[in-house]
Amino acid sequence: MLRILKVANVLMSALTRYKWLQYRGSELVYKLLVLFSSIYKASFVAKDYVIVPTPYGKLFLPKTGYAANRIITFMLDLIEPQWRNEFESTVKNVNCMVDVGAASDGYYSLKACRLNPKILVIALEPSSSEYYWLINNVVLNKLFNNVKVLKYALGNPINCMIIDGEYVKCLTLDELVTKHAIIGVDVIKIDVEGSGYEVITEGMNTIKRYKPVIFFEVHNVKERGALKLLRKLGYDIIEKPGDMYIAFPNTIKAK
Repeated sequence: MLRILKVANVLMSALTRYKWLQYRGSELVYKLLVLFSSIYKASFVAKDYVIVPTPYGKLFLPKTGYAANRIITFMLDLIEPQWRNEFESTVKNVNCMVDVGAASDGYYSLKACRLNPKILVIALEPSSSEYYWLINNVVLNKLFNNVKVLKYALGNPINCMIIDGEYVKCLTLDELVTKHAIIGVDVIKIDVEGSGYEVITEGMNTIKRYKPVIFFEVHNVKERGALKLLRKLGYDIIEKPGDMYIAFPNTIKAK
């Protein structure tokens, strides 16, 4: 099964360089993904989850939610293909990654650990339902020594967040590093549905000190403002299709 996934991954990697074959760029492609997911989920009778094989391990995914409509993209490693090459080359040689908005699948955390068995990943997910599945995926893939899962939102604690009807704990990136005695942050992945500006602005001390490579999915104008702040710090910003950005400190050359 793993060999089949690898062959399919190579083929699909070449095809998805075209925007119209990416689920963000084509309504037809997205509908096909949903159709495949519906068929696959139907095979897990009387369960509220599915087990999805990926090139990096297996994932529990709840049958409801956004991730459950993209099952084949997990299978073929087509999650954000726009920045995949840069992500893979970066995480292979670092010590610590902060996964901000790890979600139920924790796919980036899993992938980072498989590509770099020595890495420490701080995976943050504030939603109780998403956190539950994230914990289960860490256990399923035996990543206890590599992944530290925390039920926090990153941003400004003054602006307490409500997610799925519940108040969630919020702290700044700088507070996270201090509170959990994190020594060095090499990579940050940010996908927080529009709250990325606060992640950046409330983590300036950490960013200035460690100059991490930042993979940033941008959702709104305010988050674009965070990119301007990073440029002022000397970051080179690479834009990818679908509002995906990579911020490299000027001491690192993009590969």
